[in-house]
Amino acid sequence: MNRSKSLLTLTTAGLLVTAITVQASSPEAWEQHYQEVRTSCLNVSGLNNAEPAGEIVTFPDDVGYDALLVSGNYPQPNMNNQAGQVLCLFNRQTRQAFVSEANNLQQTVGDRLSGVPGQPIGQVIQWANNHSFLPPLQPVEHLEEGYNRQTWQNA
Repeated sequence: MNRSKSLLTLTTAGLLVTAITVQASSPEAWEQHYQEVRTSCLNVSGLNNAEPAGEIVTFPDDVGYDALLVSGNYPQPNMNNQAGQVLCLFNRQTRQAFVSEANNLQQTVGDRLSGVPGQPIGQVIQWANNHSFLPPLQPVEHLEEGYNRQTWQNA
């Protein structure tokens, strides 16, 4: 009888764990978790006008953290509302968020405007035309003979 009771208890516990795991993995549960990460990270960022600067990066369960880059403006008077960003790590076990200044993180090519290949031509022309030390730029209608996109990309 004791053995049957133990087996029943183990089976019930196993089913309960399975049910909790299934619910925790539902799309609604993930969205609720992501909202908690965003809210916590924005709140602890210390930045005015804090906004997520990308998507949440979810690390494996054995790491136990999610990361979110947050951008905004420094509130300190001596910072003159300067833009800044922090990297937020959210501990899934303790539900706590921690931030560290991350202004030195590399931006993706699509986010920076350096006038190099990969930038939308309209942005490059607008940037160049707003800087008086450069001659006005116009889009190229066609490439010169012997010059093609492949040659340019391999240079």
